[in-house]
Amino acid sequence: MYDLKNDEEVKEIINYFEKKSCKVYFKEILGINHLVVSNKKNTVYIKPYKHYDVISKFDINIFRYSINNEGIEKFRIEDITLATIYDTVQEVIESIEEYLNEENYFEFIKSNFETKENADDLKLEKYNIELKKHGYNTQILRKKLFFEEIEIIIFTKNKENLLNPNSSFILYINGNNKVEISSIIRMNKEFNIACLYNEEELNKFSIDKIENLFI
Repeated sequence: MYDLKNDEEVKEIINYFEKKSCKVYFKEILGINHLVVSNKKNTVYIKPYKHYDVISKFDINIFRYSINNEGIEKFRIEDITLATIYDTVQEVIESIEEYLNEENYFEFIKSNFETKENADDLKLEKYNIELKKHGYNTQILRKKLFFEEIEIIIFTKNKENLLNPNSSFILYINGNNKVEISSIIRMNKEFNIACLYNEEELNKFSIDKIENLFI
């Protein structure tokens, strides 16, 4: 593992965001040294890659808890290759800044789509009640936003010192009468819920597994 602090490209990123009053530091996660940039809203994890002695690529990562693997895993949301004169560190800075300034996903959906407090589906409403009882903010969405028109619970929870402060999830009951949970993310600058966490029988799913999602 090389020392990120000695690279000019990394120094440029650090200097820029320190002037913006962001927290900038290095953190080893899953054995990988990341440059971390954080403001009050979001946190971004940047992994530089070297080709010989020159940084040739930056990955922007998030981390999530996998229910199936019972552990934290890395998930790349964007990569920027410094392969041409048009790809510069400034592009990396702009991408980091964009992720830092993203709205809270839960509040964005609540403000821009028709949602309600309670589900018509009685099975889904049981989960909605349970989530609220444990301090989660929830909304019910019925719209062709992600897939066919069904009711979906969107939920989040305010917790301190999260790896991902902007953590929101959806929970729904699929056609096979199983619970599915996915995270809501922005991947390559597009709204996405493609990272499926789990599919499990209704009577086997517990609130403890949901608690583990907020890391």
